[in-house]
Amino acid sequence: MELKEILSGRIRDLSHRAWQSDVPAHTSFLSSSEQALFYEILRKEYHITSDSGLINGVPFLLYGGKTDSDRSAAFFLPSWQDPETFLQEERDNASYISSIHILPAASAGHETKNPTDYQESASLTEKRNEAPGKFSEALGHRDYLGAVMNLGIERNRIGDILTRGEEAFIFVLTEVAPTLCNELSRVRHTPVRCEIVPPSRCTLEPEYVQITGSVASERLDAVLAMAYRLSRGKAQELLSSDRVFVNGRTVHNCSYIPKPGERVSVRGLGKFIYEGAGGTSRKGRLFVSIKAFR
Repeated sequence: MELKEILSGRIRDLSHRAWQSDVPAHTSFLSSSEQALFYEILRKEYHITSDSGLINGVPFLLYGGKTDSDRSAAFFLPSWQDPETFLQEERDNASYISSIHILPAASAGHETKNPTDYQESASLTEKRNEAPGKFSEALGHRDYLGAVMNLGIERNRIGDILTRGEEAFIFVLTEVAPTLCNELSRVRHTPVRCEIVPPSRCTLEPEYVQITGSVASERLDAVLAMAYRLSRGKAQELLSSDRVFVNGRTVHNCSYIPKPGERVSVRGLGKFIYEGAGGTSRKGRLFVSIKAFR
């Protein structure tokens, strides 16, 4: 069975469940390409062309722990809850998506805290100054992801992973958070300690690099060529090969004009947020600016 057929059935089943039981229902985390497929199904099967609306009578939204999450789950809401209320409650209560805060262990004998005690004791962030640790090696996204998956936790249960310096936050489905927090004691060769915190307690944000360049027009193929130092022809090949996504949707149209704030991702090359155009050169070319994710 193809992924599109599986996801279509999942959307139908979960929306019916939310309608019948009047409680939220959700998918696992969806990648950018799966989110693009999600929106394609909404457009073709439910005639929904925006980020809001009703699927089989229930409202929906994509949420991954932060407003700008790369990996998100699709939520189908009950009659008593709208998307805004859901987000306000979920960021603090972590009923469905939790964040795991990871720091280097202060000592080899350090015991991980009870993962349900984060509201009753000092956080790892506060304790960092009391007994600071130090990574013995530089750790990145792949190191954390590999360590978590080695615990037997499937990729679709894991959302975004944010790292900076010696700490990291990993977003996961709440159902697997206790297992991860109790069992993750080492990332590569470095002992670590973990704490479950609600998404609102995540203190890290994605890091960007500001890039400005000149283009003949704001067409997406021209912006891609500027962003990745490609020829216009190569940029057009990316668009025609299902590798370019704007806000999670696949885009094939080379003449598409991205709007300021839209997130563009290119499979195999990276992602950026388009900030818009401002000013022209002496030759009449537009200056455009993007924020590229590190």
